[in-house]
Amino acid sequence: MNKQTEDMADAKRDDGAVARAEQHRAYETALLNSVQDAIVSTDRHQVILSWNHAAEAMYGWSSGDALGRRLDSLLETRCAGGDARSCLERLEAEGRWEGEVVQRRRDGSLVNVFSSLSFMLSPTLERVGLVAVNRDLTVAKQLEREVHHSRRMEAVGRLASGIAHDFNNILMGIIGCCHLAEGQLDARAPAREYVEEIGQAAERGVGLVRQLLAFGRQRAKPPTSLDLEPVLGELRAMLERLLGEDIRLVTALRARGAVLADAAQIEQIVMNLAVNAREAMPAGGTLELTTEDVELSAEDAAAHSALSPGSYVLLRVADTGMGMASDVVERAFEPFFTTKGIDGTGLGLSTVYALVRQLDGHVEVDSRLGVGTTFSMVLPRHGDGATAALSRFVPGTARAGEGLTGEAAPRPADPAPPVGAVATARGVGGDAPSEAVTAPRTTVLVVEDDSLVRMTVRFYLEDAGFEVIEAGEPGEALALSDAQLARIALVLTDMVMPGMSGRDMMRRLEVRRPALRAVYMSAYPEEMLVHEGRLEAGLPTLQKPFSEEVLKRRLDEVLAG
Repeated sequence: MNKQTEDMADAKRDDGAVARAEQHRAYETALLNSVQDAIVSTDRHQVILSWNHAAEAMYGWSSGDALGRRLDSLLETRCAGGDARSCLERLEAEGRWEGEVVQRRRDGSLVNVFSSLSFMLSPTLERVGLVAVNRDLTVAKQLEREVHHSRRMEAVGRLASGIAHDFNNILMGIIGCCHLAEGQLDARAPAREYVEEIGQAAERGVGLVRQLLAFGRQRAKPPTSLDLEPVLGELRAMLERLLGEDIRLVTALRARGAVLADAAQIEQIVMNLAVNAREAMPAGGTLELTTEDVELSAEDAAAHSALSPGSYVLLRVADTGMGMASDVVERAFEPFFTTKGIDGTGLGLSTVYALVRQLDGHVEVDSRLGVGTTFSMVLPRHGDGATAALSRFVPGTARAGEGLTGEAAPRPADPAPPVGAVATARGVGGDAPSEAVTAPRTTVLVVEDDSLVRMTVRFYLEDAGFEVIEAGEPGEALALSDAQLARIALVLTDMVMPGMSGRDMMRRLEVRRPALRAVYMSAYPEEMLVHEGRLEAGLPTLQKPFSEEVLKRRLDEVLAG
């Protein structure tokens, strides 16, 4: 009887031990499966003993597929600094190894992994197996590429802005001299045609400079909420003319959310992509323009340094063109990169990238040769829903009529000209001025360090009936006597000059003449100057290059005000 009781007690103890062992194994399995890194263990012959859930997700094999197989036969592994054999040799020598490896998943794709390898030791310190803790570096690598690309774009953007500033000054002189020469030439003069060609070429250069400035511009504060549907709806007719009869335009504007943007920014993004699509479809095709409201999860946002989880508006532009090879896709947004030879500027897509980033958004491209290309842009949604579209005029953008052609939008009749101005001025196209109504000449101080621009502005002003005092740098203007300063009705000054900005110079002059008026010239857009703190919002500006008529009209406004 006692023997039977002892046997029963032993059986219970054994059952309890088995239950505890099973509970411990279940706990270990749950612990391994709760870790986000892939954890794989093998015996001393590299036969897989454990394979957690993260390993299943990372590599594509279930634990049932992996257990019992040799690790080297399942996972093709290449070390970043050499082959897998050299990594294992270091592991054998040091007992531990950490580093970056590239491994092939079940579907054949490659994944960058940070791997930590160490030996499992028995109680007698014998090496009985191997443990690998692997972390997927896909998101980290994506963020690293984005940061590197962003820094490179920022550096090139600064260079582009500087080039554009200097080039605008040069174009200002060329265009101004052409307009002045046209005014002196008879309509039938043989040289007039050449002068006009020079002027037209310079104006094409202005378009290139505007792209450079758009690419290099630092983000300015967007004005207000903008509903994309009316903006894109108004753009449809222009897009159809741009694309031609061989390309069908299909739109599906389903987004109801608003974005914080300027209508001109959205238009430039879409127009640049449409031009790109047209050139990819020489034999015709289809261009699809779609919008929709989307939600971005924390997981999706984590893959992009510029994005946060939340509500977005997706703007997608897709074509059925030739598509791009993978190496071209990698460089698609790189400034000055082009596949069009001497006919391309390499600024179209880089400008799209810059504009989307200015709007705190993200742009991606998916392209396949012979199938087509899709550009997907996500822009943060603003407000609770769609709002009315903005007026096309936004402070800091070109005002109505301020183009190089000198053509003005319809506006109320001009008030009587201020003292020293004339009723009309010669148009940019060389039209003869109408009969002028002169008054006592008003004196304008021109402060400009570029001699060609200064000469052009002086000719414009003198032709419009003003008296001009010139200064080649701020120090010359500050050296004027009180008597000379008293004659000056207005200062027309460049903003960016060596030694002192035009605004700092004016602050000093205003101490001596508090009521002195000024107009600030710059090759940079007004909103860039305001955003960078160089100029207060609302001060009168002129963006170079400008025409004689635009200059006269701006001075009329300031002097009359």
